[in-house]
Amino acid sequence: ISGLDNGTTSSTSFVDIVNYSGKGVLEFCALAIYQELCYMKLIVDGVTLADFSLDPSASNWAAKAAVGLYLNTSSFTTIALSQIPFKTSLQIQARVSTTGTAYVYYKYRKVA
Repeated sequence: ISGLDNGTTSSTSFVDIVNYSGKGVLEFCALAIYQELCYMKLIVDGVTLADFSLDPSASNWAAKAAVGLYLNTSSFTTIALSQIPFKTSLQIQARVSTTGTAYVYYKYRKVA
């Protein structure tokens, strides 16, 4: 997705997609997968703000935004950014249930 950073994992254990120490603002974070169950955690300043699963139906893609809005239709794609500040750290973790690849799309900016 243009304008966003991304990371992937095929691990069945949680791995860090983002592990940043410092001050900043999280503007967008979404999880996507094809046909497989996956999980994501969003940890801001050491506190888990989101911990959820995503389970698409067979032979379909699924996506879920944890921060901001992601809307993808045959007519248009919309990404709405949010403003979630963090003071000391940002972690985005993901894993799959058994197989497949979890895709994490995110955008954050560092603040001095």
